[in-house]
Amino acid sequence: METGCNYCVLLDEMSEYLNNLKQLIVSTYEENNHQPVILVGHSMGNMYIHYLLTHQSQKWKNMYIKSFIALAGPWGGAVKSVRLYISGWYARCGLVVLVLGF
Repeated sequence: METGCNYCVLLDEMSEYLNNLKQLIVSTYEENNHQPVILVGHSMGNMYIHYLLTHQSQKWKNMYIKSFIALAGPWGGAVKSVRLYISGWYARCGLVVLVLGF
């Protein structure tokens, strides 16, 4: 079964998105005979998946997640996105910006 969860551009909706993603993972697991889910992220979506997984217990991850495949993730940072976020102009572009505390 293929399913997807598109991420939203607005940072203030991140918690709602992450809750929806977590619910999607659980429902996919349940609808597929309790088979752990393979997560595939692309670009900034990888950051959302990473954030979700780092905020779940190991028990939850062992039960629901088989693997995580990251495609074209900005693991080294996204300088252009940070510049747009700092300038306040990010809301007018099609980029998703996630600023993590380092």
